Amino acid sequence: MAISGGFCMVVPSLTTFPGLIVFSVGIGLFGGSFVALIAVMLVDVLGPERLFSAFGICVLFQGVAHLTGPPFAGWLQDITGSWNLSFYMCGSMLLIGTIILLFEPVGRKYMDRKSETPVGRKCMDKKSETPIV
Repeated sequence: MAISGGFCMVVPSLTTFPGLIVFSVGIGLFGGSFVALIAVMLVDVLGPERLFSAFGICVLFQGVAHLTGPPFAGWLQDITGSWNLSFYMCGSMLLIGTIILLFEPVGRKYMDRKSETPVGRKCMDKKSETPIV
């Protein structure tokens, strides 16, 4: 995703046809790999029992982005008179998504540590000193 974002942010500086070919190949390779790994990432994060509902929500958000992104890019072009800001915004959204995904392992460790109970300790009833089951 970060590589695709970088490619999008470089588009305004591409002025030759070979440069646009390199951009197209790069977006095709790296953008396509992200699409192919969505289901794998969802299973890894949420588990197989939640895959279908999570995939549906993910596709919903992608649909909203695909529906609103092009009109927003056109609106930015109308305001600025150039497509450059649209490509910068597209690339920055991909980079922000990458940063969020990079923080996922940190959040997972925090949640695991928060839900972890010390091994070997039993809860004791204060009055009778018997383990509570």
